[in-house]
Amino acid sequence: MTEGALLGWRVLEIADGVAATFCGKVLSDLGAEVVKVEPPGGHPLRMLGPAGPGTERARFTYLHTGKSSGVVSDDDAGTMLMRDLLADAHVLVTDSDEADLGHRGEPPEGLIRVSIRPFGLTGPSAGLPAHHLTVFHSGGEGSILPSGPCYSMFPDRPPLQIGGGVADYDAGWNAAVAVLAAMWGLARTGHARSIDVSMQESQLTLNRTRLSRFNN
Repeated sequence: MTEGALLGWRVLEIADGVAATFCGKVLSDLGAEVVKVEPPGGHPLRMLGPAGPGTERARFTYLHTGKSSGVVSDDDAGTMLMRDLLADAHVLVTDSDEADLGHRGEPPEGLIRVSIRPFGLTGPSAGLPAHHLTVFHSGGEGSILPSGPCYSMFPDRPPLQIGGGVADYDAGWNAAVAVLAAMWGLARTGHARSIDVSMQESQLTLNRTRLSRFNN
């Protein structure tokens, strides 16, 4: 990417799942320089999903267009490399417990940090593991399925999971918008923000009009 609204912004992406990876893609599409940290052996998404051109998977190719990547090992050399990458970044996007990076040194001041987790970093469900199916239904989307023509054809069908990883991409969009707001704030005030994105709450926002009809 050689142009765009975010030209000059550098993003470090440490993410195993789709949500944070998609957040990085949105920022890359807007012109940011995004560096993907991969473990030795390659990122998990390289081995998942439909086959794409060559040896890479189609979803990995889609989510990583416009990004550069580098392998960071879990040793002293990797620690030094990670510190250099963090020192050079304006934004850190992550979805893993490695977000605190405690064993590799604290992220520098002035770094915008966004964490995307199934249930966020706070609250009674914080830290619980979950897959797309769990987040999708805990966010209420399953309660409105089947709907439309599907309901007319199969009115007795139980709630299903929608295809395409909607919960992942919705959370990634929300995170990207939050990062844009934090960038604007950093440019105006000089203060960086830490952003906590819950995939479940991202799903709940889609059903806010329906939720408003429920009474306690």
